[in-house]
Amino acid sequence: AAHARPSLAGALDAFSNNSGKQMSIETTETVHLHFDLSQSDLVKARTWQCFTSWFIRFVYAVNLIAAGSVAVSIFSRGFETGDIRSLAWLSIWFVVLPIIILSGASRYYRSLKPGAASQAWSFSNENIEMKTGLSSAIISWDALHRIVETRHGFYVFVQSQLFHVLPRRALDPGQRQRLRHLFRARLGKKAKLKNESGAST
Repeated sequence: AAHARPSLAGALDAFSNNSGKQMSIETTETVHLHFDLSQSDLVKARTWQCFTSWFIRFVYAVNLIAAGSVAVSIFSRGFETGDIRSLAWLSIWFVVLPIIILSGASRYYRSLKPGAASQAWSFSNENIEMKTGLSSAIISWDALHRIVETRHGFYVFVQSQLFHVLPRRALDPGQRQRLRHLFRARLGKKAKLKNESGAST
C-alpha cells in the first residue's frame, strides 16, 4: 500500500503530460484552406458588418415600431394620402438600404482582378499565410485586430473596419474546431467565437 501512492501519482503525471502534449498538437497543427470567394460571401459579410452598428440597430428598431403603427392605422381607417410620406420614409430603411448594401458588395466583387477571388490560407502557431492568384502575404498574429465567427464564417480583422472573409462553406467541422482552438490560444479575448453547439463564447 505504501508503494501504491507513488505509482498512482506517476500515472496521473503521465496522463497530465500526455494531455498537455495532445492540447499542444491541437493548437499548433497548421490548418490549410483553399476556396474561391463568391459574391454571396461578400454580401453576407457586408450585411453583417452594417448591422453590427448599434446606431443602425436602433434606427431599425424605431422604424419597425413605426411600420407597425402605420400598418395598424391603415387597416383601421383605410389608406390616406398622408400615409404616402410615412411609407416613403420607411422604404428608405427597408428597401433602399438593403439595395445599397447588395449593390456595394456586388460592385466590389466585380472590381476584383482575375485570380483575386481564389484564396489559400495557412494558419499555424507562428503566423498566418495568405495567397491569392495575384499576391501573397505573411501576417503576424500580433497584427490582427480581432477575429469574429458568425454563422456565415470567420471574419479576420486586420484593422478595426477592414477584414478578410473565411466562408463557412469552405471549412469542414474539424477545420472549424481546430481554428477555434488556434484562435483562442493565439488571440484570447480578441477572438469572438462560437462553441460546437453554435452559441457565441
